Amino acid sequence: PLAGRRVATTILLLAALAMFAYHANFYWEWTEDDAFISLRYAQNLAAGHGLAFNPGERVEGYSNFTWVLLATGAIGVGADPLLTVKICSLIAGLGCLLLSWALVLRLVPGAGLLAVLAPWYLAISPVLTHHSISGLESSLFAFLLIAAVYWACDEKPQRGFFKALLVVLLVLLSMTRPEGVGLAFVILFIRGLASGSSESRSSKPTGWHQKFMRGFVSARTEWVSYLLLFGTWFVWRWNYFDLFLPNTFYAKGQGGLHGIVDGTQYTLDFLRDGGGPMLFGVSLAPLILGNMRPATWLCFGVLLAYLMFIVVAGGDWMWNYRFFANILPILAAIVTAGAALIVARFAERSWQTLGAYAVLSLLLLTTFVSMGNTELRLARIILPAI
Repeated sequence: PLAGRRVATTILLLAALAMFAYHANFYWEWTEDDAFISLRYAQNLAAGHGLAFNPGERVEGYSNFTWVLLATGAIGVGADPLLTVKICSLIAGLGCLLLSWALVLRLVPGAGLLAVLAPWYLAISPVLTHHSISGLESSLFAFLLIAAVYWACDEKPQRGFFKALLVVLLVLLSMTRPEGVGLAFVILFIRGLASGSSESRSSKPTGWHQKFMRGFVSARTEWVSYLLLFGTWFVWRWNYFDLFLPNTFYAKGQGGLHGIVDGTQYTLDFLRDGGGPMLFGVSLAPLILGNMRPATWLCFGVLLAYLMFIVVAGGDWMWNYRFFANILPILAAIVTAGAALIVARFAERSWQTLGAYAVLSLLLLTTFVSMGNTELRLARIILPAI
């Protein structure tokens, strides 16, 4: 019955949220040293010295402007900035679980109970849980990204308030991390293509550039609003620090073939430790089965764009794949959507359906064991010291 499924879904979602918080508690005392860079800038900003690590020096040594402002506000009201950012980060991580579940239902409206697989994966994986209490902006960025994707892939006509909310999410995304700008353009671009395609269904076939132009015209308010708001902040930032990008980009960016090799190895390591190629291969089911919706194209576009960034950036040095924490909620949603489409190919209450669930369960079990062993090795090295 529908009522029973709703009750079961609510219980499973609450259990996933509880599991995520319980899991994150293992890492609560783990604070990345980079977090104190942002807190130092916040301390000086609250003291009236401006955005500076050392008063009198204008060097943009952080890459998370909104995170610095959050810590500055905490200091301004007399709260512990580290505790504040940790709590806010944990709340953002919990929000990612709910949005990943909601995104699955937008990708596959008939997913039903299977949609809770996405938040459960996020609760069990150490990637988002760890980086939701590390003191950095990872879970906030992940929350803003999946919220923007969820909002942008709504196929219903949107009113002014909903368009304004999307613009705000994209601006905050771009101010939270530098690569957020590229992702915002990808979201607006694919949204424009989808909008242009829907408007040209009744007319003769057109190229993608013509579809995009139609979509751009229909969504020009969003484009102009985003460019105006973000552009104003970017010009101010560029004038303040006199650098096009944060100093961290110039200091850490490897570039060249060496960086690409490291970034590729970083990605392969995540695929191995995060569940394996078979699990993530399930995400290709919409493409293979010919069930690609505008929301699916948007998710694939964002994931591909961020994977390219990870490879070009050369990966990251932090434990538990910090960069992948930023896109893990979307990745979990698209994998779950693929699983739902595979199961839906078979008639209900048939041997084929039972077999599909059995294979999926075995795949999830091996994923759990793989992630558990990986995290156990990490725990034996790091957690005793903490």
